[in-house]
Amino acid sequence: MIANPFISEEVWKVFKGRCLICYQSASEIHEIVPRSQDKNWNRWDNRVLLCKEHHNWVHTQGAKNVAPTLRVLRELRLNAYYGTHDRE
Repeated sequence: MIANPFISEEVWKVFKGRCLICYQSASEIHEIVPRSQDKNWNRWDNRVLLCKEHHNWVHTQGAKNVAPTLRVLRELRLNAYYGTHDRE
């Protein structure tokens, strides 16, 4: 499955082009649950923006170890930006 360009564009807009972890300019869209572990990986609620440094860090830590933290950070960021995380 190829990444949906409309979802990718929306992720960049919603997260304002900023890394979920450090707020610096993002360079990557990251799937919280990887493609290899979720046949529906290409969903809006499974994607976040990361800078190159944090994207590499997430991959060195392993998806299962980092996914819960990314989910919490994602909700916090959406709540800070929009007052809600229900954008699906």
